[in-house]
Amino acid sequence: MLLSCASPNPVEPKIDVAPPDAATPADASEPSYFGNAAALFQEAELRFDLRDYARADALYRDLVKRFAYSQYAKKAELRIADIEKLRLDASH
Repeated sequence: MLLSCASPNPVEPKIDVAPPDAATPADASEPSYFGNAAALFQEAELRFDLRDYARADALYRDLVKRFAYSQYAKKAELRIADIEKLRLDASH
């Protein structure tokens, strides 16, 4: 805090802080990191359930690459292993 010689009572600048749960215009227009990961995981799960393993594998790998630190990346890695196991079983 800077004190001014001209004013005997220093005035602190007022800082307007919104509560943490308040949405700002930027929050409303930008999708969240984990929201994107969840949507991508959901799409990959749909493909997996439809037995479209090639597309599911590509989606899971994309998820792991783009959202490596999300909880969905761990789940996607397990699903990739499931698909590889299914491919091995089908080849024997």
